[in-house]
Order: sequence, then structure tokens, then C-alpha cells
Amino acid sequence: MPLTLETREVGRVTIVHCNGRIIAGKESESLRAHVAWVLRDRRSIVLHLGDVGFVDSSGLGTMVRALTSARQVRGDLKLCNVPDFVLKVLEMSRLTSIFESHESEEKAVAAFYRPGARTTRRSRSAAAFCASTRMPTCLPTCASYCAAPGTTCRPAAALATL
Repeated sequence: MPLTLETREVGRVTIVHCNGRIIAGKESESLRAHVAWVLRDRRSIVLHLGDVGFVDSSGLGTMVRALTSARQVRGDLKLCNVPDFVLKVLEMSRLTSIFESHESEEKAVAAFYRPGARTTRRSRSAAAFCASTRMPTCLPTCASYCAAPGTTCRPAAALATL
């Protein structure tokens, strides 16, 4: 099933409803391009994953790049309605520490409106994730989170082997 993306606005938050598979090829590229398009003038994004049937390592990498892109422009990306199998992959790859996940769209949107919630925060947990993997080089997609010289991160393809 090809990936389809439907976008709608709820206040200052953009919800991207994903339906299908997030896999290598046109599906991952479609999601990457769509998030880049949204980030032209929006900074608060929720990826609704409730209708996603499969995510491969490339799709996971695309999600990490989307989060990184949002944070590079002082925005944020949150997940909602994450299927159990995607949640397990995020847990195994230790990405639950960098993705904020909510059980519903309403809760994800509300998280952007909480007192003290900022879309300009920089994730320390992303830096910790990169530093903990001991890979030889840092990817450009997460280079902005690497806290010190010698800090490294795990390529998305390596996440599938965990």
C-alpha cells in the first residue's frame, strides 16, 4: 500500500496523517518532502501514525530527519496514535527518548499549548542518543545535536539491526 499524506491545521499545529507504509523509496521521499514543505511556514507538526502498516529502517531514518529538520528551524515534531509495532522499533532503537509520543491527536496538539512548552527547545536526549552509540562518524541529519567533538550517532540503517 503506497503512503498517502493528509494535512490539516489545528490552531498553530499542523497534523500530517500518514496512511500506508513508510519505507525506502518514494514513500520515504514523499514524507521527507512533505515535512519540508510544511516547515516553510509552520513549526509545530504532529505525525499521526495510526494508519501506518509498516516502517522500515529508511522510514525510521526519514522520521528522525523530519524531527531534526523541525528542530533546526526552532520547531518540533510529535507523534500520535503510534502502532505497537512502531513503538517497539522506537524503543529498541532508543528513539523513544527523542520522539515525544501521544496516544491521541488531541493530546499531541495540547502538548504544543502547555504552559512552558516551547517549539524552540533543543533536545538533550538526542545528543545523548548520538553519544551513546559509539559509531565512527556523525550523520549530517543529527550533527546539530552532537554535543562535543568525537560525539557520534547511529545511521538509520543500523537501527534495523537492533
